[in-house]
Amino acid sequence: MTDDGPAGMTNVKKPGGALSTAIGDGKTDDSSAIEAIINQTAGSTINKVFFPPGEYLVGRDIIIRHSVELHGTKLVFSRLSPKPANKYNPQLKMKELSNADVNMCIFLKDSKAFGVATQFTRTSNVTVRYNVFGLDLSKIQWLSTELKPAKHWQDQTEKLRFLKTRYNLTSDQGFFKSCLYDECDKEMKIRKNVFNGSPNTGALKKDHVVYLKGFDGMIFEQNYARGWSADPTGGIKVRNGKNITIACNYIDGTGILLYTHNKTKDCLHDGLKDVVVYGNHIIQRSNPGHRCSGISYYEPHHTGRDENITYSGNTFEIINDSDPTNYRCIWLTNGDVTHHHVYEDNVYYNTTTKVKLEARKGTPRYEKANIAFSTAVRNTYNFPPYKLNIPTYRRGH
Repeated sequence: MTDDGPAGMTNVKKPGGALSTAIGDGKTDDSSAIEAIINQTAGSTINKVFFPPGEYLVGRDIIIRHSVELHGTKLVFSRLSPKPANKYNPQLKMKELSNADVNMCIFLKDSKAFGVATQFTRTSNVTVRYNVFGLDLSKIQWLSTELKPAKHWQDQTEKLRFLKTRYNLTSDQGFFKSCLYDECDKEMKIRKNVFNGSPNTGALKKDHVVYLKGFDGMIFEQNYARGWSADPTGGIKVRNGKNITIACNYIDGTGILLYTHNKTKDCLHDGLKDVVVYGNHIIQRSNPGHRCSGISYYEPHHTGRDENITYSGNTFEIINDSDPTNYRCIWLTNGDVTHHHVYEDNVYYNTTTKVKLEARKGTPRYEKANIAFSTAVRNTYNFPPYKLNIPTYRRGH
């Protein structure tokens, strides 16, 4: 692609009119130029902005207030200086937007930038797909061998090698408190992302792989998650929402945690309703048999408003034990077990043996699969979990 870019787009190096040009030379702070171009373009009939190949230094946050598409090739955004770490410090924040797509991006955080990668609040119809959260920059070849389209990820590896050398980056770029915060979003789709947290965060407190709450319509499917503990700070946390499917994810070393807390905001659902947990592959490496290493439902405030939660087709792999049946895998810690439908097809890996259940209110029982439900779910999610061959991080590196 030439520096002129595709027709019908505003080129940041040739924006026209009284607009200042972005330089993209790796030396000039392009924040003001980029923001002015976006502000003029966003919300117009030609709302596409093209960034020719270059390194665009950004010295401050750029606020996007209207609909816009950002396009580029061999494109690098860099900060002039790191922002001090705080509780959240999201790299990407979307609030009250609709019809957005976060696609094929790479999010990096080192030990000085520990925080949240992305935050979404009161959005509608947002898709988050094919993104990578966290890398060991000394081991990035898998980007071109494991993820498709391969050519795109090969271009990404070129950029990452450039960045590592240019800014003397540490190899461990997986210091995430959480990869994604969702609050009160509607019709959100989170698909085929790599959530690859670092094991070297030490005393820094993590807050779940992703934290999903207050949603109405959510698909969380074929994601790969690794690097969070099998304890209450880890897991895919899902709370106070309705209409969600968690399907065919590959979850290594942590779990899926369903919660009902007290309703503290109007946009939060008063409990959990219409939840499907289907076809996930969960590996229990540490703390096997604990509720945070499998799939669990928990009500710390005993609100008891769960409704129609279904568990089907999930596989549990217990590491370093010849008899996996020693361990419980699905925990209904409290709440009304009559609204939790656990089908007989939840099994230990490489067996047809039903996994053990646990509950503290009532006796959990398996149900025969609802044929109509099972057929519909299997036809929709007839693909395997997103298992990737990603090298482990170097410890202490």
